[in-house]
Amino acid sequence: PAPSADITKPRFEVSWQRWRLDDETINAGRANLGSELTILRWSKQGAARCELGLDAGVLAIFNLDGKTQDLLNADYVVGFPLSARRGPLSGRFRLYHQSSHLGDEFLLNPQPVPTVERINLSFEALEALGSYEWKSLRGYLGATRILHSHTPLDRWRAQAGVDFRGRTLHWKTARIVAGLDLQWWEETDWDMDVSLKAGMMFRSPYSEARSIQVLLEYYDGHTPHGQFYELEVDYWGVGVAFAF
Repeated sequence: PAPSADITKPRFEVSWQRWRLDDETINAGRANLGSELTILRWSKQGAARCELGLDAGVLAIFNLDGKTQDLLNADYVVGFPLSARRGPLSGRFRLYHQSSHLGDEFLLNPQPVPTVERINLSFEALEALGSYEWKSLRGYLGATRILHSHTPLDRWRAQAGVDFRGRTLHWKTARIVAGLDLQWWEETDWDMDVSLKAGMMFRSPYSEARSIQVLLEYYDGHTPHGQFYELEVDYWGVGVAFAF
């Protein structure tokens, strides 16, 4: 599975956030609508289990302080992940496309955030990620290479982190979950971006694949929202994520 604290991965999630930008603060809403589907799965006795999938989604951010809760930016992502797992080790390659678009209201109306010049932010990239599981923890390390971009961008991004999934509590369908995701991008001079999420997961008693997560969030770094990538922000918030 994708790292739980990686904000840009397609999933069904909504959250409220309190952004701090220099000396200003705004209330922001985020809607991440997407999922990963399995296209093909295969395995052999004594070999790794492999899977080819399709993931797609849109990540949108809104200014909740505006009269009409203006859309600030929307990122569209579609990718083809190829993953393999054997014992505690797993690996994943993903070829994906991402494009970013500023909201009409942001372009037309004054906003309580620094001015952003519109650019054609669209690129294709290859991501490689390896992970190791030990008891309730999963550590991962990887890198992304931008293969083609319509906007001049430095090509490399590094990523590392850890996910925690606790044992089921006495309800049998609930557990504590947490994730820490760290990223460094050559385009932003290798500054570290930190994303932290922690909360409770409630699984359906009828299906292991269905769950709801209620999560506290913290982020400090360059905003992961497309055309705002040069903007530094820190925020805290609360969100709800769904799996089907």
